[in-house]
Amino acid sequence: MFILASASASRQHILRSLGYNFSVQASDIEEFFDAKKSAAENAMELAKQKAIAVSKINTTSLPIIGVDTIQVDPYGKWLEKPRDKNEAQQMMQNRSGKIETLISGIALIINDEIFTGYEKTKLFWKNMSMQEIEHILSSGEWEGKCGGIALEGASGLMLEKIEGSIANGMGFPLSIFWQWEQKFPTLCSR
Repeated sequence: MFILASASASRQHILRSLGYNFSVQASDIEEFFDAKKSAAENAMELAKQKAIAVSKINTTSLPIIGVDTIQVDPYGKWLEKPRDKNEAQQMMQNRSGKIETLISGIALIINDEIFTGYEKTKLFWKNMSMQEIEHILSSGEWEGKCGGIALEGASGLMLEKIEGSIANGMGFPLSIFWQWEQKFPTLCSR
């Protein structure tokens, strides 16, 4: 049993579908990006800050997992959650026919120690027509999502290929989590 410091439905779905037993306690930290650090360093730091924030209000000794995903567009810009539908549309148009990178940082607090790691996944997008983009936007899946996409939704239909982990593409660096599960058998119960 562990605590997931994230309200992300995608992350919860991945873990539940694999049979993990966990509770959710989302953190409410203010996300701040340090331009002097890489996207991977920022993702790991934000994941760590989320886990620490939850550890400060949690009264159990359960392990805590924090996760943060940063999406890097084809031009090297870090994408956040779109503020509105127009911004989501611009993001979709910018990625059409290009390659983006998703970087998920993950942090584990267990036995008073903190571990961090990250994973990268490349998304190769098809050329999208305005009709296809409008279909994605009308689904509403862009709301509250990093870069305005949900690979498990209509956005995923516009992928030509994925290089790396699909779980990481959905915001959870599962391979690192599995490594930690092997290192700390008490981390998870299924």
